[in-house]
Amino acid sequence: MLKFYVLSKTISAGSQESDFFAPETPVHVKRIIINERGGTSLENVFVDIDIQGSKITKQPVPASMFQKPWNELPPLEFDLGKGVKLNFTVKNNLTSDVSIDIIIAYEE
Repeated sequence: MLKFYVLSKTISAGSQESDFFAPETPVHVKRIIINERGGTSLENVFVDIDIQGSKITKQPVPASMFQKPWNELPPLEFDLGKGVKLNFTVKNNLTSDVSIDIIIAYEE
């Protein structure tokens, strides 16, 4: 069964925030979705993703890549062991704050 974990952040204009997901049991990550609660485009907001230092994104990518319908999201299917950190660093290059939800869709 598909489950969801949400990391919610408000990121000030011109700053960056980091957070992580570390599952309590081994999981299989299906998709990562990023939603901006006010409907703002995330073209100038960048995200860097790694698994305990091993990069998924070679360099920061526009968060808008993950702000799409399910069937258009990058298929990032991978296993994540118990307690292994999936790290997110989000840089807001906009002139206003953004409130985002990073949603990890996974199966146990």
